[in-house]
Amino acid sequence: CRWVTLWLGANDAVDEWAKQHVPLVEFRANLRAIISQLRAAFPEAKLLLLTPPPCDTDAWAAHRLRQGKSSERSPQQVGLYAEAVREVAREHAGGESAVLVDIHRAFGGADGKGVSSLTLEDGVHLGANGSDLVAGGG
Repeated sequence: CRWVTLWLGANDAVDEWAKQHVPLVEFRANLRAIISQLRAAFPEAKLLLLTPPPCDTDAWAAHRLRQGKSSERSPQQVGLYAEAVREVAREHAGGESAVLVDIHRAFGGADGKGVSSLTLEDGVHLGANGSDLVAGGG
């Protein structure tokens, strides 16, 4: 059995003024289009859809300040993108051909509290504990 992992949304979910922001409607459409293309190319493959993890906004803001930049992440925004992944996963969940791994909820949900033990110093990228949790070892 071939698996394809889609883990999108963490960078797309930055605030609207940030260069890498992808509007939520476009994010959903892109995710659906990617799934359609994968289904066409690999019809027997199972999809593993992961929600973006929450971020430690205090750690991220401090990281950005050290770079002389402002923070562009909020727990609420990331939560909206996590919900979009859940929604698209529900649309494709028939016959276990798509499986949702809700990293956002596993990491503590929308407020980002307690995430710092799971991320690197920047509050966004996974550290060893976060990687272990994603891999099922945490």
